[in-house]
Amino acid sequence: TIEAATLGRRIATLIAVEQGGGPREGQFDDKVIAEEVTPDVLAITLQDRWVLGVRRRGKQLWLELGESKGGACCACLLIHMGMTGAVIVQGVA
Repeated sequence: TIEAATLGRRIATLIAVEQGGGPREGQFDDKVIAEEVTPDVLAITLQDRWVLGVRRRGKQLWLELGESKGGACCACLLIHMGMTGAVIVQGVA
């Protein structure tokens, strides 16, 4: 499960890309991450954060993040999986 693969672990590297789903009317959605947030900014912001909590409801995945293992939650990441969404954790089948 995503919880078993991530809970209590540090985000060493994050690669944020839109995959699957294909073009939408010939254009890729430029708001897949968020308005004014580029994949590089997201990766830098989340790098070295610890996953303190993992929740899922339907197609939404919520990660509670902290600056230290066992510390307080200082940021959250909401991922909407869509129809073909996936989170890949390197080194985990």
